[in-house]
Amino acid sequence: NPQEKTLKVNNAKYGSPKNSFDMTKELNQLINNNRLEFVLNNEIVGDPDPGVIKTLEISYEINGERQTRTYNEGAKVVIQ
Repeated sequence: NPQEKTLKVNNAKYGSPKNSFDMTKELNQLINNNRLEFVLNNEIVGDPDPGVIKTLEISYEINGERQTRTYNEGAKVVIQ
């Protein structure tokens, strides 16, 4: 069904300006029924820069539309 909603994470970078980890694969694995919901913390891919507040820059595609968002560590992320 081409009308079906599809959610795909194209790129997800978690960290500080000094050091960051790629969490694209991990976040794609968390997608369930085209919904991504998680709390952003160091448990997903580890801590790229201990003692510093990290951010997630996520680029994703939903229904063929590309979007980019930034979340702070500790935030609840819901994309659907």
